[in-house]
Order: sequence, then C-alpha cells, then structure tokens
Amino acid sequence: MAHRAQELLDAMRDSLASGGSIETWVAFETAEGGLTLLEDCHDAPESLRWSRGAQRIWRVRRVGNRLIAEGFAGDVCCRLEAPAPRSEVTRLLERAIPYEVRPG
Repeated sequence: MAHRAQELLDAMRDSLASGGSIETWVAFETAEGGLTLLEDCHDAPESLRWSRGAQRIWRVRRVGNRLIAEGFAGDVCCRLEAPAPRSEVTRLLERAIPYEVRPG
C-alpha cells in the first residue's frame, strides 16, 4: 500500500511541476483488481468502499507547501509527505528582473 502511495505522490508532484492544476486525487482498487483515479474528489475513503466497491483507497492532495498521500485498506493505513513543487507563478517571479519605477 505504501509503494502505491509513493507512486501517486510522485505522479502528483510531477504533474504540478509541469503546470497541472488538480490538487486532489483519489485512487482506488476495485474488487476486480482494476485501479480508478478520480480528480478533485473529496469523498471520504469509507464512502468509496460503499458507493464504488473500493478495496484499497489512496488519497493524494496538496496542503500548503506539502503533498500528502494516504492509503486505506480496512483497518490499515499509511501516510507519506513530501514538499510540493513551487507554483509556476513563483518560478516566473524568481526569474523577473527587479526594476524601480520613478515618477518622471
């Protein structure tokens, strides 16, 4: 479960670093073993068990300057954290040349 959480955390970091804007993902494993990824899903993990038949559930989200990945399977859970990539605006501002405007 932690391995999949790390994969999803890495994927979100890469997505955000390349300009992606989705900051919440939920992935779950179905009874048949398939994996479904939902963007901008804020459902509680327990509700996905009942509404979608999810067996194992992972939630990845950006919280401030951190990325958090959580995995849930029955009574077992895991949590991983990593720094979030800087936003495109921050990167652009860092490249800007400072200048001063003086009244003419």
